Amino acid sequence: MKRMSASAFRKLLEKRQFTPQSIEIAYRLLVQGTPARTLAREYGLHATRVYAIRHRVLKAYYEQVLPPGWIEATIAGPENMICEFERQAAAVRDEWLAKTLEGSKPRKR
Repeated sequence: MKRMSASAFRKLLEKRQFTPQSIEIAYRLLVQGTPARTLAREYGLHATRVYAIRHRVLKAYYEQVLPPGWIEATIAGPENMICEFERQAAAVRDEWLAKTLEGSKPRKR
């Protein structure tokens, strides 16, 4: 995801805390589409720092949304069966999250 809607960005901020500067940078980068190098220059930061902010914000966003094709449901069953299902679902979700965020990790300087 290179861009994010303003409403998705606002919803994210309801659940997560970021510094005011990180919020400003992330909004301009993800919602308005301002290039990372431009933001780095304007804020006196290394471009790597801007990419790190993008990664943290995207990670927080993806942690609160369901992967495509998933639904949320309330189920009842034997405790051991439910625990095993939750473990497997968490592993699949973690895999999806890692794959989704693959391109957003900042490179080392």
